[in-house]
Amino acid sequence: KQWYQRRVRGKLKERWADYTLKYNSTSFSMGYLVEIPAAFDTKKKYDEVKEFFDANTDTIGTGLKTVSETLATIKTNIEKKGTYGGEIAEWIKDYYKNLI
Repeated sequence: KQWYQRRVRGKLKERWADYTLKYNSTSFSMGYLVEIPAAFDTKKKYDEVKEFFDANTDTIGTGLKTVSETLATIKTNIEKKGTYGGEIAEWIKDYYKNLI
């Protein structure tokens, strides 16, 4: 999961200018691009995503509402990870221990 997220996020940042030219700020496709980082679940990634979109507000256009939703989703992911992360990790360990 982590390597894929880094790669996708890196491509989004790297090619943002290309995407804004291709889809322009009035395209609904911008909303889909803005959703890409929604799977992140750390404060560091939240800060990076927020900083990136804050710096590119003028090119987001119709995706602007989706930015706030994406940031809210990342916050929820962080909270869920904090609340349930330990339990899930234990369940996974037990599950795989029983398979061996």
